[in-house]
Amino acid sequence: MAVVSVEMGQDTHIVGGDLNESINEGVRQGYKDGYLRASSLDPLMRKNFGDNTPAIIHVEIVPGEMMKLTVVPKGFGRTVK
Repeated sequence: MAVVSVEMGQDTHIVGGDLNESINEGVRQGYKDGYLRASSLDPLMRKNFGDNTPAIIHVEIVPGEMMKLTVVPKGFGRTVK
């Protein structure tokens, strides 16, 4: 599962798209091109999403006009029988 932390300056303006969609597209490409294991499941249907989206996104508004993204691919271990 991908966890993304966003520190976004209060004077930052995002133009030409949606922040959440952009992050999820980056996660989608990262898991595909980076050969990471896509293991997130729909909690009701128990079906694999196939690309670990949607990411868990935390946004913190900070002073300034910079943006910092921190991406953490979170694993949950493995059940051994």
